[in-house]
Amino acid sequence: MTRAWFLLALLATTARGMEPEGVRPAIARAVSIVNKAAAGHAENRECFSCHQQSLPLLAFAAAGKSGITVEAGHTRRQLDHTIAFVDKNQANYLSNKGTGGQVDTAGHILLGLAAAGHPPDANTDAVVHYLLKRQAEDGHWNCSSDRPPSEASNVTTTWLASAGLKAYGGSRTKETGPAIDKALDWFRAVKPRDNEEHAFRLMGLRACGECPCEIDRAAAGLLALQKPDGGWSQRESMASDAYATGTALAALELPDGNPARAKAFAWLLSSQKPDGSWHVVSRSKPFQKYFETGFPHGKDQWISSTATAWAIVALSQGAR
Repeated sequence: MTRAWFLLALLATTARGMEPEGVRPAIARAVSIVNKAAAGHAENRECFSCHQQSLPLLAFAAAGKSGITVEAGHTRRQLDHTIAFVDKNQANYLSNKGTGGQVDTAGHILLGLAAAGHPPDANTDAVVHYLLKRQAEDGHWNCSSDRPPSEASNVTTTWLASAGLKAYGGSRTKETGPAIDKALDWFRAVKPRDNEEHAFRLMGLRACGECPCEIDRAAAGLLALQKPDGGWSQRESMASDAYATGTALAALELPDGNPARAKAFAWLLSSQKPDGSWHVVSRSKPFQKYFETGFPHGKDQWISSTATAWAIVALSQGAR
């Protein structure tokens, strides 16, 4: 079957509201390679990593909810690694010092713990305390890195912090409620500059409880960025890639039978590598010592593993 006929077949199947052929095997292959890399990171480093702990936990949870078998050990390994890191740094969070990556790391810690179903405890309370202290007066949280696309925008960082407070701020609602309201006002005023900010502004509006009409307005802006091939790109001048496409689909939460989702699923399935990964070329200047985790694509492996995790989240929406 030619690639063109393959895409047409996928589109026709999804447009009828049915699960497109190949989605479940694609997710299973992706889960396997993401787990391999996450395990490789945990074996080589004690530090917490958003692309090797938080996002794998998010991906495993999404796949599991869609009926894909995910071994319990996959989640347990990364959950234990995350808890050990926060245990070691709890005092830093309580003193507002934080750790490397600052709010991005703190937000990803809570994102991963929530995905794994970890209950509130002294560790999550410490991270919530830190996030409340780090919020700017206008409602946003500052990104402390310049590692595009995933760590280069206050929009993404503010979504992470807001989602973390929603998940674990229940014991401090008198503080977290106003903080989330301020974040919502900030999200409302944001003028997205690229796909990253469109996607994570939409996620932020959802997390902060925006009204449906404004959610729809933000979704329309993101949907308008879909390329003719079915994917999304990090910038208008760039080609479609799995990171931009996965995050866009995760933010949009399109229903079964939606033509835009059908096109996007077809693009993701056709661009997945035989080993289960998606390759995205890195745009970040490296500052951490490079090491192999077991994920392919050499020095592009960190953004590629991030993209693969988001692709799992996106495709899992159609495997339920």
